[in-house]
Amino acid sequence: MMRINSKKTVFRMTAVGGMSLLVAAAIAPGAIAADTIGGEVAVSNTETVQVLMDASGKIDSQRVYDQLVLTGKGKVDLANPVSTNSLRNLDGFGSYDLRDGKIRVQTDVDGTKKFRSVSTFTKKLPLDISVGYFLDGKKVQPGDVVGKSGNLEVRYRVTNNTGVDAEVPFKDGKGNDKTAKESVVIPMVGSLTTTLPSNFTKVKSEEANAAGDGRGGTSLSFTMTLIPPIGKNYADFGYTAKITDGIIPKATISALPINPLESPSFSGAAASYQGGAETGADLTAGATEIDANLLKLRDGANKLVTGLLQLQAGAGQLSAGLNNEAAPGARKLADGASQLDAGAGKIAAGTGDLNAGANKLNTGAGKLSAGAGDLNVGAGKLSVGLKTAGEGAPALLDGIDKLTAGANLVDAGLTTLNGLVVPALNRINGAATALIAGVLGPINTNLNNASSAVGGATSLVSGSPTMSGAEKTSVLTALGGASQYIAGVKSALNNTTAPSGFMYGLGAIKQGSADLAAGVDA
Repeated sequence: MMRINSKKTVFRMTAVGGMSLLVAAAIAPGAIAADTIGGEVAVSNTETVQVLMDASGKIDSQRVYDQLVLTGKGKVDLANPVSTNSLRNLDGFGSYDLRDGKIRVQTDVDGTKKFRSVSTFTKKLPLDISVGYFLDGKKVQPGDVVGKSGNLEVRYRVTNNTGVDAEVPFKDGKGNDKTAKESVVIPMVGSLTTTLPSNFTKVKSEEANAAGDGRGGTSLSFTMTLIPPIGKNYADFGYTAKITDGIIPKATISALPINPLESPSFSGAAASYQGGAETGADLTAGATEIDANLLKLRDGANKLVTGLLQLQAGAGQLSAGLNNEAAPGARKLADGASQLDAGAGKIAAGTGDLNAGANKLNTGAGKLSAGAGDLNVGAGKLSVGLKTAGEGAPALLDGIDKLTAGANLVDAGLTTLNGLVVPALNRINGAATALIAGVLGPINTNLNNASSAVGGATSLVSGSPTMSGAEKTSVLTALGGASQYIAGVKSALNNTTAPSGFMYGLGAIKQGSADLAAGVDA
């Protein structure tokens, strides 16, 4: 007879200056196929997965250590499933009998026999680990911490990634069976331990259990419960420290899959959850009864509200009768009395006004009588004035006739003067214009020709190769005098600004005759 003990396989990760993980996996009965021929042998199998990582959480290597312990007496024939990648025997140099990816063990047991092996772990790890380093508040790489000083913060996150989607049955609030798709993970617990050296001071952590290591350092231990819904499927934790000549301390993470219903640490929580579920069912039943009573209370409240609404309608009708009929009639009666009183007052006031008007009419009649007398006197005076004006009218008319005859004589004389003077002035203006155009034009042309001739002679003398210097000087001096004389004559003839100029005089005659002709004509 063979007994197979279900043992935990520990997964451990470790690395110098980095991290390590140890994870234990459970070996269920029947995972090892075994037969016993005679006698009784107990079989115990444990596996430990060791993962070495660098300081950032990157995996360097992962191995699985398998230990098979046979205790009792008898013949054993079993198949132990292991990883065959780089499989090595830890108990000697002999090899294993491998069949279908399993180690076949056929042996006689009398007491205790152990078989230990190590191989490369090729399956997916149940945990993911990430690490962040912050120096003086700035995220850095692990290598940037080495040899530095400042305030260091290290944050770890360990995630249980064994979750698979599955339909989970449960009862709803009314006791009905329901299912929901949830991520179901393998329950795991673990811890991370690290020892900070003495150059790590002012160590603080809200999640760790801290103690001295006896050599000036600080030991930190973090506990992880990766069991939803008791906890989350991940754990975040870390520490801060002031460092001098910094290093990256080694950290070790150990994790173990457990059965919360059997584990002494978690069975109480499981029972509490079960008790809570039963209490929830009881509460649901009570809530259903309360719901029925609330419906009855609702019906009574509806009737009460209906009565209140009817009462409100009657009060509205009473209010409408008072406001729409009684109150308006009372207001109209009060308004009529007020109007009657106001009319009586106006009648009394009108009687006084009538008396005052009669008095004013009497006074006006006296003034009208006096005005009629004054009008009679004025009419007499107007009659005398009109008679006097009629007597002087012939003399006035005679004077007006004589004044008109004199004005006509003056106009005739001006017309005659205009006929004689204006043509003469126009002829003077035309003569002056003709003199300027007919006489002065040719003179200016001749003077310009003479000036050009003097200039040509001057150039000819200056360039003559036969004349001596003295001869050239004498001739050029004479030509210069001629040029100045011509310029003087032109200036005297054409000067329109100097009173002594010839052109100034002709211009004055021309302008004066034009102005005089315009004045006479006007």
